Amino acid sequence: MKNSNPLLSIIVPMYNSEKTISQCIDSILNQDIDDFELILVDNASLDNTLRICEDYSKEDKRITIIQLSYNGGANAARKAGVRAAKAELIGFVDSDDWIESSMYGTLINIQKENQCDLVSSGMYRDDEICGFHIELLDNFEQGIYSNLPENIYKTMLFDDKNNDFGIYGTLCNKLFIRKILLSIYDEIDMRVFYGEDCLVLYSYIMKISSIYILRKSFYHYNIHVNSVCTTADEKLSINAYYLYKGLEKVFVSSDKYKYVLLRQLKKYILNIELHTIEQLYGISRFTLGTYKYNYQTLENKNVIIYGAGNSSESLYKYLTNKCHCKIAAWVDKYPEGKNIKVLHDVISIECISTIKYDYIVIAALKESLADSIRNELINLYDIDEEKIIWNKVEYYSLLNKL
Repeated sequence: MKNSNPLLSIIVPMYNSEKTISQCIDSILNQDIDDFELILVDNASLDNTLRICEDYSKEDKRITIIQLSYNGGANAARKAGVRAAKAELIGFVDSDDWIESSMYGTLINIQKENQCDLVSSGMYRDDEICGFHIELLDNFEQGIYSNLPENIYKTMLFDDKNNDFGIYGTLCNKLFIRKILLSIYDEIDMRVFYGEDCLVLYSYIMKISSIYILRKSFYHYNIHVNSVCTTADEKLSINAYYLYKGLEKVFVSSDKYKYVLLRQLKKYILNIELHTIEQLYGISRFTLGTYKYNYQTLENKNVIIYGAGNSSESLYKYLTNKCHCKIAAWVDKYPEGKNIKVLHDVISIECISTIKYDYIVIAALKESLADSIRNELINLYDIDEEKIIWNKVEYYSLLNKL
């Protein structure tokens, strides 16, 4: 028998998710709490997603399935789920992601202890395209925050100091209050399909009085070839306009902080537009800025560059021109299609054991990514830790001039 008054409603929007939905559902049903309902909202899938979910619902009465007549996007599915939810606490999980068993028990305990309107945790980004596993955390210290205009708004969307988002604009690693969410979904522009999490989240924060920031991650966000963030679509620019106008409308209501918020919003929208340029034309946003490195101690050394991502060309030029290093090799876990022929061939990391070198320099902007690569080099390729080098990189983006 279904629980008519569960503690938590977990909502999963789905569309053609037959390859991933079982892992997603299993991770939710494996939570260390039992008092929840699972609402699966199908966006008119054309594959076996619905059949798989129906099989699960026969075995577990906590599962409810909602079928939508057309694919209105994740926002429409989440809205339908929130409307149908019986609990006052709401969580979201995407159909191609999974969560650790202690996630919702931890978030609920924090919400109860602090009586806060939002609990925001970190997330792991599992990138199957690049083979990386990195942790993303909000750029705030852990703890309870009230007086949000003073303590949160100033860097909510974009933190200039860290050149990164303040509170990551994602829904799925957070815990919400249903009645506040309902008011948000009644007001937002449902045409937004990329950055829709951001539209909902920041609109929500503007209506609440307290947030708990948890610097711990339970949510695994999978990036794959069919993810929206990896898909080229000419509609992204139109989408960015709808997103900008939607958040602009919300932010102008804050008399004292509207200019601070609108300045951050411009940077966020520019990031989306640069993403569009990347996907459609193959031009990296990171070429629209400068880097400051600190590797003087490697002067005249024989080095391997690990990584052929966005910042690697700049690192190559710095090491060869400023430090006069000899590049023994340029390696990457997935070298296919990454040969930067005007500079150097990129080869597989598997070749590293055949190369003589003094140091391996990791080409990564974020410390979390560098740590992930360092651990992989040590544990999988038996590289001496003292030979692995990464120093913090200062990146000066066009965004800083806004």
